[in-house]
Amino acid sequence: MPFDTYDAALTYILRRAGEDGTVLTTELAGLAGDFLVARWRDIALRFPWTGLTRTPPGVFLTSDDLTTLTVTVATAGTSVAGTLSAAPAASLSVATYKMRPTGKDWIARVTAHTGGETAITLDAAPETLAAGSAMTLFQDEYVLATTLALFIDGLWTQEGNFVALVGEEELKAKYPDPPAAGYPPDAFARLTVTRIRLSSYPTAVKRIVYPYTYLPADPTGASTVDLPNQLREVWAELALADLLDEKYDRRANPVLLKAEAKLEQLIVLESRLRMGQGMLSHGTRVPPYGDVKRGGYGS
Repeated sequence: MPFDTYDAALTYILRRAGEDGTVLTTELAGLAGDFLVARWRDIALRFPWTGLTRTPPGVFLTSDDLTTLTVTVATAGTSVAGTLSAAPAASLSVATYKMRPTGKDWIARVTAHTGGETAITLDAAPETLAAGSAMTLFQDEYVLATTLALFIDGLWTQEGNFVALVGEEELKAKYPDPPAAGYPPDAFARLTVTRIRLSSYPTAVKRIVYPYTYLPADPTGASTVDLPNQLREVWAELALADLLDEKYDRRANPVLLKAEAKLEQLIVLESRLRMGQGMLSHGTRVPPYGDVKRGGYGS
């Protein structure tokens, strides 16, 4: 098919737009390539396509909190130094942890630390902390796979508990800030493309799995594109619509509408592929003219 490789798709949309598909050095050909890449990224993030589901799924380990150390902060302010009462294990850097002094209503992020040492750097401390101040070091934020596009559903703990994905605003509104200890967390929010925050911080090392779709690398060259077969035609047609629009071609809108309609059909198909036709989760399917056994039309 003319959509299986980036080069073939580029030639296809140029010819459909009335251009010489063999000449790829023109400004319009460059724009056509940009449209293909842009639409590639668009489609990959439209829906958690089964063809882009990562196998095996993503997994990460939570961190145990540290409650036996104390801290000294001699100076208040931003980017301040702190000193731990003892060094964590040589293999453990707490640079990604947060610190909450006991009895205080604030936390600080540890921005720098070398495993096996007592010196830490905090992003900001609103007050000094006397030597021997009790505190907790914990981790409620985790960085996931760099290829993460969309979560299939949420997180799954090693005990089989489901952790729902919610918006960051909802997480902050429903759960305490500073966060409380607790496992399993009720929910999590996506902070960046790869960083998440749990509604409560774990107090032990736990294994958590997250099914997800990956964001495939931008297409290029003559290699078969990393996009499910049924999506390749839509990919090319959407890019074609962009190219026609650039040329003020009246075919742009009809091509766009047709491609978008096809994409919506594929989303419906994806839902059927995931759920099937006779699953209990679909509930009872009523016959077209009512239930014959219960006196419906035709009984």
